[in-house]
Amino acid sequence: MCRCRRWRCCAPRASSTWWRLHLDQQRHVVLDLRDVDLLTSNALQALLVVHNAAQRRGLRLRITGTDHGAVARVLGQTGLDAVLPITALSTEEAVAALAHPRPDARG
Repeated sequence: MCRCRRWRCCAPRASSTWWRLHLDQQRHVVLDLRDVDLLTSNALQALLVVHNAAQRRGLRLRITGTDHGAVARVLGQTGLDAVLPITALSTEEAVAALAHPRPDARG
């Protein structure tokens, strides 16, 4: 968690050590971008780092809250919307789907 106690606000600036620490302790990762107003190149790189680290560790990653303004536009223009595991589910629904998968669910 960052100094301001809201990990989302500092996630793009987080060090790779921070990502490794938290990814090593989890089975599932859900990133909620609904409060993000701007995706810089550093933020896009951080998303790719988390995506690649999750894949290497066999974790299930879902990214939620990407259907608004600049976030949707940047992800679409860069083609990352086709690369990253983005879901239309709410964060709560994505967490529930990962925690309690159903055979027919695509969380």
